[in-house]
Amino acid sequence: MNGIALTEELIRKHPEVTVMVMTAFTSEYSEEDAIRSGASDFIRKPFTLAEFSARLQRMIRDRNRMYDLQDLAFFDALTGLPNRKMFLDRTTQALEHAKRFPHMFALLFLDVDNFKMINDSFGHTSGDLLLQEIAARLSDGLRKSETVARISGDEFIVTATINKADDAAVIAARILDSLSPSFNLQGHTCWVSCSIGISVYPTDGDNVDILLKKADSAMYQIKEAGGNNYGFYKG
Repeated sequence: MNGIALTEELIRKHPEVTVMVMTAFTSEYSEEDAIRSGASDFIRKPFTLAEFSARLQRMIRDRNRMYDLQDLAFFDALTGLPNRKMFLDRTTQALEHAKRFPHMFALLFLDVDNFKMINDSFGHTSGDLLLQEIAARLSDGLRKSETVARISGDEFIVTATINKADDAAVIAARILDSLSPSFNLQGHTCWVSCSIGISVYPTDGDNVDILLKKADSAMYQIKEAGGNNYGFYKG
């Protein structure tokens, strides 16, 4: 195959790859052909090293800018976790997989207890540090079948493929244990707890919105009962 066909095939199989097409003066294809095939740039021989270097640097800058935009769109700037948009996308895909290959799926809605008190006592910078530390502990405790996202403020979501509802309770208990050791916030030692509401597919619903609402409802029931605990949605 020629360079154009190769570029099309390469980008089809590996869309993350960036391609510059380099060709001879007498080549049978043009810059328009190269760009149409998915290439990011086109350069025709003869060319100088300076010209090639400048084009390559521009490609790298454009690629990095694209990655930065993707990060802004799908990841939380403070914690680095997937944000609400990515959570909805990933969870929708996970539910579709659960429907095609029937298995259970749990959504755990986590809210930090008395987070406002942390901000009021130690300042918003310490509050941000706390959220970063919580995100790190949640991420460190993840298993292969689990993902975590920060959807807003002090609210996090953990999703997991499970075999039975009790598996979700085990995950929730593990999360509570991971957050029980103290946090050091700019020289201030503090302890936090959280309230966790759990909804399960297919028992509690078959789409993300319903499962999220029911997990949120279960979380508020736990918070009203004093927090530092978990519970399943009860209709």
